[in-house]
Formats: sequence, structure tokens, C-alpha cells
Amino acid sequence: MAELRKKRPGKQNIFYRDFDLAFRRHPVTGKLILKKDEDSVRQALKYLVLSNKYERPFAPEFGTDLRAKLFENMDAFTVNDIQTKIEDAIRQFEPRVTFDGGEGLGVYVAAYPDNNGVGVTIKYKHVSTLKSDQVNINIDRVR
Repeated sequence: MAELRKKRPGKQNIFYRDFDLAFRRHPVTGKLILKKDEDSVRQALKYLVLSNKYERPFAPEFGTDLRAKLFENMDAFTVNDIQTKIEDAIRQFEPRVTFDGGEGLGVYVAAYPDNNGVGVTIKYKHVSTLKSDQVNINIDRVR
């Protein structure tokens, strides 16, 4: 959810606010805690990567289907396929970030074949502030 606030006439700043998906309450007020700006984008990227397709009833194409890849043999082709799926999902569903305009920006995947898991690092820039940031996500097979 984006909120527009005007600083000066004709100039707009965009602030992002989302609910904390853990649905924690503020200890003093008792209200739900909100994620703001960079934290909101970081949370959205994490849940985009961890979601499977057809998991969301009204957005069946949302997600990356990475859990199915954890049962594959972890070779260079599988790692490249995971990286491509994540990049495509971010470009399609997260307009608040970009990989363009910087060296070292992108999705990096490290395979852990002994544990049937992968480590994903996403380095990106916020579109509104042009700040660089990164998210680290470890995905392991449960069964």
C-alpha cells in the first residue's frame, strides 16, 4: 500500500506502509505493527520468494515455486533456473525495486546440496529513494 504525501506544491514523496505479516502488536498501544518504506519492501521480497504459485487464491501466478526445486539435484543448471525464476518474479510483481543502474545488483543463489537448500541474496535499488539494499533468504527442505 503506498501513501502519497506532498512536500511542496507539485512535488510528491511516496511512503510505503504494510502490515507486519507476523501480526505482532505494539506493546504499548496494542495496535498492529506496520512495516514502513525499506522494511516493507524487504518483507514483500521475502514473501514473494517464499510463495508458491497457486498458493494465493486470487493471484495464482504470484510466487516462484522454489520449494519444488529443493528436491532436484543441485547443479549449475538448477541454480541458474532458481535465479531466473526469482528475477522474473521480482520484475513482474515488485515495481518498487530495480536491478538497473548499478554494478553488483541482482539475484545471487548459493546451493547447499548436502542440506537440500539454497541461500538467496537479492541486491536491489529502491525506485523512490535510489538507495541500495539487500535481502538474504535461506530456503531449506523440511521433509
